Amino acid sequence: MLLFLGDLGGAEVMLLSLIVFGLPFALLFWWLVRPKKPPVHVHQNGGSVADELQKLQTLHAQGVLTEAEFQTQKRRLLH
Repeated sequence: MLLFLGDLGGAEVMLLSLIVFGLPFALLFWWLVRPKKPPVHVHQNGGSVADELQKLQTLHAQGVLTEAEFQTQKRRLLH
C-alpha cells in the first residue's frame, strides 16, 4: 500500500491508515455497543387485554397450557 502513496508525508499516511483500518473497527464497535430497541408487543387479533386473559384462562382450563405457561403469558400481557 505504501508504494502507491507517492509524495505523501507521514501525517497524511497516518490519517489515511486510520481511515482505511480504523473506521471498520470503529463501526463494528459501535454496532456491538449501540443501544438496543426494546421489543414491541402487538396484540395480533386486536382484542383487549381482558379478552386475551380470558382466552388464556380457557386454554389453561382445557389443559392446553401448563400453570407455568399460563403465568408466563399472563405476566406478558399485564406488563
